[in-house]
Amino acid sequence: SSPLLKGKRLFFGSWDHGVYALNAQNGKRIWRFSTGDQVNTSAAYWKGRIFIGSDGGTLYSLSAKTGRQLWSRSDAREFLYATPTVAYGRVYIGNSDGTMYAYGAKSGKLLWARPLGSYVYGAAAVYERKVFVGTYDGQFYALDAATGDTVWQVEAQGAVHAAPTVMDGLVYYAVCSTCGSEAQRAVASGLDATHALRVRDGKRVWRFPAGKYANPIVAD
Repeated sequence: SSPLLKGKRLFFGSWDHGVYALNAQNGKRIWRFSTGDQVNTSAAYWKGRIFIGSDGGTLYSLSAKTGRQLWSRSDAREFLYATPTVAYGRVYIGNSDGTMYAYGAKSGKLLWARPLGSYVYGAAAVYERKVFVGTYDGQFYALDAATGDTVWQVEAQGAVHAAPTVMDGLVYYAVCSTCGSEAQRAVASGLDATHALRVRDGKRVWRFPAGKYANPIVAD
């Protein structure tokens, strides 16, 4: 789990089943929350709350100040590898069961669950009321952020492992040639690459032959 820096605190999950908040200046532990399972996802922050998932398939909402559990949901059938994405007062997270879930950030209420493919490992990107996410069986989606309905869907040309990045009307994602070698369900084959699609309709703008596990970073 990569650490999340918010203010003067670092938040992260661990394979010792804990979620931690540390003082970013001196490393002193402020609180620890026990999830009962390993934690691979990074944390997301929204209005004094931390959202993080466990390998047991449970999504937690914790007080960033105290670590107190505010709510938890265990709708997912398998483990949570993707980091939650928070936008529009909702928490979006994909599960290795191939389903994308949306919850009310404050209430924890399940708003929608959309089956997409064989596995969802990467976090979603949210832009202009759309949720962008890829699957291991080689599909890339733009979903309506409010309903989960498919706005457009394209062939990803490989397994999507990491989160996409959106900027200036383009969504960027990478595909991995070696991901899913131990998988029990469908995994798309394709050479390592990074793709850029138009946000409005999914039209491919360019493809570059490198990427693999990468979450593309856009600069300049």
